[in-house]
Amino acid sequence: MIGRPLYYRRDGTPYTGKDAALEWASDCQKPKLKIVKQENLANGVRVSTVWLGLDHSFSEKRPQIFETMVFFSGYKDEECWHYATEEEAIRAHKMLVKKWGAYKTADEILRSIKKSPPPREKK
Repeated sequence: MIGRPLYYRRDGTPYTGKDAALEWASDCQKPKLKIVKQENLANGVRVSTVWLGLDHSFSEKRPQIFETMVFFSGYKDEECWHYATEEEAIRAHKMLVKKWGAYKTADEILRSIKKSPPPREKK
């Protein structure tokens, strides 16, 4: 990550200076700042989108500072995606709510788990 900051505010601007990590860590303790959107669906699925503030990109051109995850009863996570902006993360959140909300029962979900394509937007 040489040449690019590691910590970013929710608006995408980098934390800078010698206390950047401390400022980021302090902001991470604020649920209203950290949680973007969380939904528990009627079928037992939970979709969670959060601001991480820590760049999770490996080969992406833009820092990936938001995370959307899908959880299903008894499973750690079914899907996990990272995004550069809050807008992208919210769009993905809505797509995942629609996708996973279409399943009415746990049996339907269990049958589909291995067949789920990632919810990536075309660029």
